Amino acid sequence: MRIKFTTLVLLALAIQAFISCSPRELELHVGSYNIRCISSSDAKANNHWDARKDYLCDVIDYEDFDVFGAQEVTFPQLNYMLENLDDYAYVGVGR
Repeated sequence: MRIKFTTLVLLALAIQAFISCSPRELELHVGSYNIRCISSSDAKANNHWDARKDYLCDVIDYEDFDVFGAQEVTFPQLNYMLENLDDYAYVGVGR
């Protein structure tokens, strides 16, 4: 019974917070990007990581995402992004 009461109180508080928010406060800006792992075949197409990394960080900074997801990220790429994107941290595991 105590768990149900606590849940009900938390739900009521969440609804009250939702009602009192302006529409802008309820927006969530989410981004997702396939980073593309570092590959030796990219050098031939001039699509290597060194040619893409600054542009990628500039786009993320410009968009100012609240949450950003990335795929195919290697540790060197992750470390570069963490060093160059001050307002971001990461949660994740490698394969």
